[in-house]
Amino acid sequence: MEIGPPVSPPASASRPPAGPPLGRSDGSFGDTTLSKGSSEKKQCSNYNLGRLLTRCFCAALLLWGTNYYISTIQLQLEVTDNKTIKKFKKAALYCSREEIKQGRWSSVVLPEPPYVPPDIWDKRGSFNPDLSTTNFSTYEWVPHNSTNRGVVSLSNRFSKCIFDPWNASEFCSLMQPIKSLAFVGDSLSWEHYSSLVMSLGLHSNPNDQFVSRRTNTNIITMGCNGTLKLIYRRSDQLKAVPHVIREEMPQMFFLNKGSHFVTDEIYEAG
Repeated sequence: MEIGPPVSPPASASRPPAGPPLGRSDGSFGDTTLSKGSSEKKQCSNYNLGRLLTRCFCAALLLWGTNYYISTIQLQLEVTDNKTIKKFKKAALYCSREEIKQGRWSSVVLPEPPYVPPDIWDKRGSFNPDLSTTNFSTYEWVPHNSTNRGVVSLSNRFSKCIFDPWNASEFCSLMQPIKSLAFVGDSLSWEHYSSLVMSLGLHSNPNDQFVSRRTNTNIITMGCNGTLKLIYRRSDQLKAVPHVIREEMPQMFFLNKGSHFVTDEIYEAG
């Protein structure tokens, strides 16, 4: 049997490996695809953890703020001095129109009259003609669901509404967007107009209503430090309403539909 020369293996088979596979820096075998996937998973996990921590922080901050607000309101409710009441009024509930309708007249004694009419006839017509007294007996309207003098306590905060006594400064503050009020009607409208004027600490002449009727003119008084125009026009049947609108363009109207619209027979018939 003839034996030939030995067959050499392929060059690729006899070549030693050039080095470890690419992947890990320590030279150990590894898969670059798996290494990249693990890094992305780690980054995603860190991102989700950051979002969770941020949400927890925001929730804790919101809870702290709510508790702080409630504690502040409770503190203001427990203290009844004037300064605290003024701060609390912004968060308190005032009586609605429907709540104001349901009430009663309650007798009160004021330290002094709210104002003194300049005319002696108005003084004689009062139930208490001696207006120089320090104790003035009168009546004020009290809604059934209102608190006493605007003082709200923790026990009635959510069951009572606030119905404050008259305050000229608060009235002027609320009326800042309104620049003019017009009262048109008969003597009852004059009483409303005159009462508001004197409640603002201004002078009202009882003869002005007759001057307005005789001359067909408006009576004007500037209230609230000159920022609010108060207009009165004597017109028993409201025929002067278009003239008042054309002359003054009032933003608010107070009209009185009195007994001058119908005859006495209609009223007597019910």
